[in-house]
Amino acid sequence: MSNDAPFCNVKGVTIPGTPQLPSLQPIPKATDLPSALRAIQAMTNNFNTLYNTFVKTGNFVELRQFRTTEIVRIYNPQDASQFVDVQQITGLTFQDPVTGRLLTWKQ
Repeated sequence: MSNDAPFCNVKGVTIPGTPQLPSLQPIPKATDLPSALRAIQAMTNNFNTLYNTFVKTGNFVELRQFRTTEIVRIYNPQDASQFVDVQQITGLTFQDPVTGRLLTWKQ
């Protein structure tokens, strides 16, 4: 019997549904105008990378059948006889079609 610890020889395994973080640019220290512009450009590039990875290409879709709303009456502050009724969203549910994960928001 060996005293060696067990190990896994499989490399590069990714668990399905585990988000992979994109590589981001290092933000240089700003000491003058040109370096400040480079730092701003790096931050802009990082923001765009994160936005395109997690927001713009998001997998979540709204499940309209679970949307909840209520009618709210909004009055004119100068004349209470004037008002408008609006349908206000009070709850939303989103689902990732790949993983089935749900995101629920309630007011």
